[in-house]
Amino acid sequence: MIRRKSLLSEERSMPKGPAYTSHWKDFSKYEREAAKALGFTKKMWDKGAWPGGLDSKYWNMLETGEQAALERLGYLQSKWDITITNDGMNKRIFQE
Repeated sequence: MIRRKSLLSEERSMPKGPAYTSHWKDFSKYEREAAKALGFTKKMWDKGAWPGGLDSKYWNMLETGEQAALERLGYLQSKWDITITNDGMNKRIFQE
């Protein structure tokens, strides 16, 4: 018989994916702080809405603090890119 306690312990030790693939409720304290520092609210994050033009900046246009907060959420400069959609709106995409 497998004990629930050992399953939970195993699950906690398994690496999770980057925070940007998570829901707000699943963030660690530090991930939530990073998201808030960037201007995200729970509602914005879970809807995929970006605060104040953050999604229209190239990595080198971001402040050092913004870069650090984004890195805490799992974003890397190498995956940060801008694509203009057909309707002319900026849309953030991430290359895998």
